[in-house]
Amino acid sequence: MSAHVRFSIIIPCFNSATVIDAALESVRRQDLPAEVIIVDGGSADATLEHVRRHGDLVAVCISEPDRGIYDAINKGLPHCTGDLIGVLGSDDRYAPEAFARIWQASMERPADIYAGATRMVSSDGSTTLRPDEPYGPNALISGIPFGHNAMFATPAAYARVGPYELKYRICSDSNWVHRAVRLGLHCHTISDVVVEFALNGTSSTNDEEIMAETFETIATNFPGLGHDEARSLLFAVRKWGPSEPVARILEARPDDVLLRDAVGAALPELLNGRGTSHYKGLLRRLLASMRR
Repeated sequence: MSAHVRFSIIIPCFNSATVIDAALESVRRQDLPAEVIIVDGGSADATLEHVRRHGDLVAVCISEPDRGIYDAINKGLPHCTGDLIGVLGSDDRYAPEAFARIWQASMERPADIYAGATRMVSSDGSTTLRPDEPYGPNALISGIPFGHNAMFATPAAYARVGPYELKYRICSDSNWVHRAVRLGLHCHTISDVVVEFALNGTSSTNDEEIMAETFETIATNFPGLGHDEARSLLFAVRKWGPSEPVARILEARPDDVLLRDAVGAALPELLNGRGTSHYKGLLRRLLASMRR
């Protein structure tokens, strides 16, 4: 490519013939130079025929059996030469001017990771805006704070955080972002919608597996934390369950500074008067003892 590549976009795919053109066209319509790295899992349909029609845009095309979407992404990472690396699902698409918005953000505020908003698209065509959360310790007991396909990271960030963990089939993106938080990487988020995400993939339709992996990713952040405790933390953050168990979890782990910071960021109401008086007092005394 004659112009300097600003964006490297990895598109993992498998039997994606009916959707891959729209994904690729959404990259083509951007205002900044980009290269696409296609990592196909050995499709049996016409996916590769469609990819070949975009040969001027596709810098690398790998087609071979893989161990799932995160294995495919890992295969694509060494081929990226751009300043920012993004991942786009084969049935998703970038919003107009998405790259320009992200690039402008990178010029205004240097960071390791940039993320925009996600517009989620249902099978009937209706759309909703993903309810994103701040990037920080709070995410360690919640989940991924923004849509993975709305995230763009520098090559240096990927080098520090490392590849995606293949033991997670669905939530490896959350685990990657959690590792970035724990390493102290900086993230700058913008409110602009940068991607449209189709709500019909594995990560959107397997609730039980999503929950099980979410509990595990949360527990991994705090050595010795059990899955039941992780469940209590997540449910308290999401307002799906009571917040009182969180105080007991902190009481049992008085030396876990990271957990204290995560709870303080995600559940400030436990300290500002909206929790029950008993557990509010218990948590205040506990945190006071930690700071002495």
